[in-house]
Amino acid sequence: MSRIKQLVAVASLALATVIPTHAADRGEPYALVRDSERGTSMTGDSADWSAVKTLRKRISGDFLWFRDSGKAYIVQDAGVLARARKAWEPVDKLGKEMDVHGREMDKHGKVMDALGKDMERAAAGTKPDEAKMHALERRMNDAGKPMDALGKQMDALGKRMDAESRTADKTVRALIREALDKGLAQPAPQV
Repeated sequence: MSRIKQLVAVASLALATVIPTHAADRGEPYALVRDSERGTSMTGDSADWSAVKTLRKRISGDFLWFRDSGKAYIVQDAGVLARARKAWEPVDKLGKEMDVHGREMDKHGKVMDALGKDMERAAAGTKPDEAKMHALERRMNDAGKPMDALGKQMDALGKRMDAESRTADKTVRALIREALDKGLAQPAPQV
């Protein structure tokens, strides 16, 4: 191979790694919009969210919305959508677990709030009820233990969700590239 061909090959490779071809490679926004109670998985900002909400009212069924070089597209291909939903399943499952822990945390939070109000009443006045305040403090410490444990579980779950989200994001971005390459992406209706 001549020196010029080698330089051209190296330059082409460098450009291919530096200049992304599709939105999927550049981290442009996308949304997997589900026509069910499971909602939407999305990257982007509030303007993107407004566009997706408007499209959700105008497009029946599930769709994948994304931007590529500033232009909005949708994909409604059943195979692409099935693979995108599959990519987000682990995140959805972990989200349901997080919701369960959140509801449990709320229950414990209400108990703590009630104990805090009792503590305020015991401390009120010119002569606080020290014995009652110490008893309430012990009860608050005991009531806080399950919250600490739940907080640790939720933190670990959040880390797992973050890792699964990164994996799902990578998969969906590859699906976007595939949809563009195969002509499965259509310009999105104007909003």
